[in-house]
Amino acid sequence: MFCLIHRWKIDNALDEGQQPDERTQSHMEHCEECRRHHQSQQSLVSLLEHPAQTPESPAFLRSRIMNSIKATEAEPLKSAFTLPVWVPVTACAVLVFFLMPRTSQDPVVPSPEKTVVANATPAGFSAPPVELAKMDVNIALKQANKTISSPYDEEVQKLQKDLKSVGKMLGGLPLMHLASSQ
Repeated sequence: MFCLIHRWKIDNALDEGQQPDERTQSHMEHCEECRRHHQSQQSLVSLLEHPAQTPESPAFLRSRIMNSIKATEAEPLKSAFTLPVWVPVTACAVLVFFLMPRTSQDPVVPSPEKTVVANATPAGFSAPPVELAKMDVNIALKQANKTISSPYDEEVQKLQKDLKSVGKMLGGLPLMHLASSQ
């Protein structure tokens, strides 16, 4: 039932170069599928980090490959989903709006309970004025932006690490070697 969660923990730990936590390790002792998943992911990581040497391709393929590469024009890749710039700014503004203390005096209709409490105070009682802390909107927006974007930044860094490993592995392939050396 929890294999999906444990597999996610296995993948996450291997991405960070660590071993899975104790619960996941004890689960792997009893679950054959998760143990195989861990072994396959470990072998994949080791292949990405230490690619095997690939043999050189035959010389007659070089001209064919270069001609086919020149024949096709590379189109710029467009991302499937782009988040407009105004979305996080609007989200931060809404957060600040709801989290900022109100300073204006809103007309309040007294309820019967409040009038009884107000009449119960002694006549000579006076409370010192209370000053609320001022809130700097710029600092609040920066903190909200950091809070919102930090998980995504971490995930992007992990993806960049994975892409670098894949690039190193692909660099050893014969076709990539031929295409890059002119």
